[in-house]
Amino acid sequence: MEDQHEAIKGYRQFTPEEINLINLVKEKGAELEELCVMLAAQAQLNLDVNSVEYQDAYRWVAIGKTHMQQGLMAWTRSVGRPESF
Repeated sequence: MEDQHEAIKGYRQFTPEEINLINLVKEKGAELEELCVMLAAQAQLNLDVNSVEYQDAYRWVAIGKTHMQQGLMAWTRSVGRPESF
């Protein structure tokens, strides 16, 4: 496999183990995205979309999604250790 990250500014050479870990984080991210979609759909099915209850449920789904995205990015950065901010 050609080093795809070599041309990306601010990244160092990754070891095979680091590449595997980053790919694992990405796979788990896809699973969490599926869960997020299911949670949003569940709220929409069971609640009137104009209700306060729906808005509250959807808000919490969105907050959870944001936190999961932040966590996944933190894990990716912990492995990749980019040189940039």
